[in-house]
Amino acid sequence: MTTFLEAPGDRRDAQAAAPAAATSGAAAMQWREVEPGFWAASIDGNFGGTVERMGRRFCARDALGTVLDVFADAASARHGVAERYAQALPTTDRWE
Repeated sequence: MTTFLEAPGDRRDAQAAAPAAATSGAAAMQWREVEPGFWAASIDGNFGGTVERMGRRFCARDALGTVLDVFADAASARHGVAERYAQALPTTDRWE
């Protein structure tokens, strides 16, 4: 089930607020709307962070609950979570 949130008169936010997959390396970050206006990310079964709608803004938090930033749209907030998750992962070239 896909749920779209829409602020009065703003269809762009509804499109941006839709759960989506963001790529991070070979795996895709999956987003689920846990409750209206609150999305949780997972990647390969691991918790990746959250995005919460706060009025007309979107608050992005990492997997530890640390606020990353507040964004104007959901897509930017999801991207912020994905970037933070990618930074936290060790790169494979360190082990080669």
